[in-house]
Amino acid sequence: MGLVDAFSKEDRTEIMMSKLYTLMREGAKAEIMMNAIQCDVPHKYIREMMTGLKEYPDKKGKTEELPFPETETSK
Repeated sequence: MGLVDAFSKEDRTEIMMSKLYTLMREGAKAEIMMNAIQCDVPHKYIREMMTGLKEYPDKKGKTEELPFPETETSK
């Protein structure tokens, strides 16, 4: 009997509220990003939406490379 066999279809598990909040937040981010991709939103706007930082074009017309902020899942 493996680990997967120890759980039934509708088993309850204990989860801390902070972990639940993180899971819900990351799931919502992924859903918003997929909706943006399916609607052909330009990648610049998707990056700005996900990072919360505005990208400013430099004098040559290219956008600055902004660092992606760390999230709890990327650590």
